[in-house]
Amino acid sequence: MGELEAGLRDLDPARGTVPDARRREERLDRVLAAPRPAPLTVRGRRPVLGWGLAAGVVVAVTATVLALQLTRTAAQPATAVTPPPLGLRAAAPAAPVLTALADKVGKLPEPARAAGPERFVRDSWSLSTRVDGVQVTSAVIPEHRVTVKQPDGSTRWTVRTLKPRFGSEAERARWEKSGSVGAEAETYTGAGGPSYRVPRAVPTSTAGMRDYILPGKAGRSTAQFYESLTDLATDHHFTPAQRAAVLRVLAESKGVEYRGEVKDRAGRTGLAFSHTSRAFGLRETRTFVFDPADGRLLSADELLLEAGRLNVRTPAIVQYTTYLE
Repeated sequence: MGELEAGLRDLDPARGTVPDARRREERLDRVLAAPRPAPLTVRGRRPVLGWGLAAGVVVAVTATVLALQLTRTAAQPATAVTPPPLGLRAAAPAAPVLTALADKVGKLPEPARAAGPERFVRDSWSLSTRVDGVQVTSAVIPEHRVTVKQPDGSTRWTVRTLKPRFGSEAERARWEKSGSVGAEAETYTGAGGPSYRVPRAVPTSTAGMRDYILPGKAGRSTAQFYESLTDLATDHHFTPAQRAAVLRVLAESKGVEYRGEVKDRAGRTGLAFSHTSRAFGLRETRTFVFDPADGRLLSADELLLEAGRLNVRTPAIVQYTTYLE
């Protein structure tokens, strides 16, 4: 990658929340790691090569670089290709299903935890994904991320782009015509500082878990809970008792609906629970998929129901995360 991955909350000026510290650190790391033409910049500053010839070279080269970038970006389709949505069923009351699952998970034995680093693996995709400096709209190009977290909460991650995915041969042909951006995998790495949650113990009560996932959040809305848990699950393991508490928080949250059994993007069967709101500006549905055996969060999806100024045909998946390990 190497470019800023501005999420939908950055693309949509109506979104009101600020990304958490971990997301800001990732984005800053990617900006700092991004390759840039040297010695000139888009702002047109001249290297100290002497006046006259140097100025002419800078103007000519800068114009060439900008022309190439504009041509490359313009080659991308105006309407973005997006992943297929999950096969959600008709909405039903969520609280009874979540409570029953929490009761089941809470009785599971606590696993032995080895001391030392923890490892987390996920696949994800966002409408704002950039590959080689280009916001790709001609294909869905997921990212595979491996995160290693130390006992003090500090993290180091490696991200690799996966093969482009298409819903039809016509989409593949359009991608090839648009320059086949993402045909070769890209890899980048980054690191984050110790977590503010360390060494605080993770609670197992419903009220304690709500405070843990939404510390200091005014209003503590259901939409904020979906947002925060999606981020937290990137580099945090919950024990069975803690997972039961997460499920009970969701059971008590307003507007959550049970959407039946679904297959997530890794082919695993899980129980889907959705919430629809305009909490971040545009109307959207967030969906969590939990493992029915042990209550682990398998995936999180974001389905946009109205496009605003975004370049998609709604309803459209605009972001997903699949937690693999």
